[in-house]
Amino acid sequence: MGRALQNTLSQSRIKPAVAEAVRASTEAILELIEGASTATPTALVVGRVQSGKTLSFTCLIARMADAGCRLVIVLGGTKDILAKQTHLRLHKALDERQFVVTYNPRAVPEAVFRRADPSPFFPPRTHVVVLLKNAPRIRAVAKSLSNYSRDVLGRVLIIDDEADSAGLNTRIRQGDTSSTYRAISTLRKQLPQHSYVQYTATPQANLLIPLFDHLSPDCVHVLEQGEGYVGGDTLFATEGVARILPPSDNDEAVEGQCPRFLAEALMEYFVGFASWAKRQCPDFPVRSMLVHPSQRINSHDLYKQFINAKLGHWTALANSESEDERELLRQEVASACNRLGATCARLEVTPDEVVEHFNALRQEIEVRTVNSESDIDIDWDAARGWILVGGANLDRGFTIPGLAVTYMPRGAGQGNVDTLQQRGRFFGYIKPLLNECRVYLDEDVLQRYREIAVHERDVHGWLRDAARSERNVREIRRRFVLSELLRPTRKEVMDPASFMATAPEWFEQSAVPKHLSLAGRNKALIDTWLEGAGGPARHINEQAESAFQRHVGYVDVPLWSLLDLLKAISLGDPEETQRWCIALALLDAAVRQDPALVGSVLLMRPDARPKREVTNGVLRDLLQGRGETNGYLGDRAYTFGSATLQIHTVDLSESRPDGAALIHEKVSVLALRVSPRHLKRLVGLDPGVL
Repeated sequence: MGRALQNTLSQSRIKPAVAEAVRASTEAILELIEGASTATPTALVVGRVQSGKTLSFTCLIARMADAGCRLVIVLGGTKDILAKQTHLRLHKALDERQFVVTYNPRAVPEAVFRRADPSPFFPPRTHVVVLLKNAPRIRAVAKSLSNYSRDVLGRVLIIDDEADSAGLNTRIRQGDTSSTYRAISTLRKQLPQHSYVQYTATPQANLLIPLFDHLSPDCVHVLEQGEGYVGGDTLFATEGVARILPPSDNDEAVEGQCPRFLAEALMEYFVGFASWAKRQCPDFPVRSMLVHPSQRINSHDLYKQFINAKLGHWTALANSESEDERELLRQEVASACNRLGATCARLEVTPDEVVEHFNALRQEIEVRTVNSESDIDIDWDAARGWILVGGANLDRGFTIPGLAVTYMPRGAGQGNVDTLQQRGRFFGYIKPLLNECRVYLDEDVLQRYREIAVHERDVHGWLRDAARSERNVREIRRRFVLSELLRPTRKEVMDPASFMATAPEWFEQSAVPKHLSLAGRNKALIDTWLEGAGGPARHINEQAESAFQRHVGYVDVPLWSLLDLLKAISLGDPEETQRWCIALALLDAAVRQDPALVGSVLLMRPDARPKREVTNGVLRDLLQGRGETNGYLGDRAYTFGSATLQIHTVDLSESRPDGAALIHEKVSVLALRVSPRHLKRLVGLDPGVL
């Protein structure tokens, strides 16, 4: 291990096993970019919200320095707070004997390019330039680089933090380029040898921009979160942590009253703060609460007033000489203790202790609005408890240490997955706090977060598959499976060639002339698969007198195995192929979430010779309906599991003026049914000719 990387890992103060995992991940990213077929590769590194992405790119910077890189440019965010936060973390983590970390200069320092002879006394220094991600500053730095030759520049590393934000071209649909995107393009052109590494927890936009775009990734690496990480899959599956906000809370706020559930959340935070204090702060240096009502600044001021008024009221009750008034406070504290006790086995404090020390505890908590640049520079050591009220400035990239309670009455807006995910400041390394955490959300927003947790696992799954395939990521089909409530990202950055589609519950082959040549091949594939993976056959509806109502089924077959068969089947018609692929993408997502899912294959009425009619090259009414007199339930009733493939062997006749004429015998025609619980919207982008 190189000296810079070793020092960085040592200064991070993480456990040896975690340090080894980070080191291995860093080496894997380096291998990706060094193994690229271009001198200017674009790599995508995907983590989860607040899961250690900054540590990852800090270690990558150190590793590149060990490999001889002397200039690193970090695009640190569009807001001063985020870029400064990144600068501070890099300054603390990187050894000053080997690194010079500067913030938002107008030009790259000339000292970067002074090539001194190797010295036994001083190691060579790598300059790390942290820039705001805005066009003027990036252009200025690019201009300063234009004076240097390829040899002088050497290999440069560019880190794009929060890479799905601001830097992508937002004017693609107008046939134009946005200013920050143009500035990044200019910067890259000035660096003939560089690696552009994008870091994000929400890669939807990066994967839906045009594949020929220079910001479209060539390779991908998915970070593994550590043991203490809590994401949506854990948070929203933990009973009692997420609570639904009723519409009445917003109504009460509009009327100028402190919303009921805001008061409950505030008291739960206060009781948790007291319990945490009595434990002598073993887990986090501070304990925090986030209140996120909307983007509007006036609402932040209003909610701060609610909080201060409620805390003031409780303090007055605690200091009252009236036992009745103190009892009112004790009851509210006891109620919060009971609610927290539903998930937390043991609180360290009793209601009486909280009431007795309420005033002392209150003095340790600072309430602050965070809605302008001047509000954001928080000295976390200045208080032991923090209640932050804000909007956009508390979204993407902002870290709130010790966040235990979140109150967010804000709606879902346009339902963009990346926006909602980035708003989830309640994700992160909070496992020691989990049983005492509370997240108050609008019911619709909570439902979307639950779906996003499933969506995130799916995306990470196919990105890992793409990484293992060792193919250029530009050659990989993008598939995002979402409900109607969600969209992957903002439309203005998406490739106009991307598509949005839904699959019907039933797919039926109908374009007869185009699939006849493939019917025999598909039937042979199916027969071979049934011999090896179908398992024992079972007779279905065998008590029926007519052979037209009896089928043979292979049920409870693993869905992942059935998918292998479905993916091997070829359809001659482009429109049918597209619908088929959409259905398979939905099933792919389903089986990634639950590998135990099963499906079935049915041979429909194999002992009969059903006839179907073709009109103008289109086969109609493949599936037999319910019988009015014979009690037959209809073909659509015979489905088992998450997906059912029906094989109908039929004689085809064609309608002619002189009557129907037989045109083909024993043709295998397919129907596929996808369980409605897997039917969602598919947003995709397919690789074309680059």
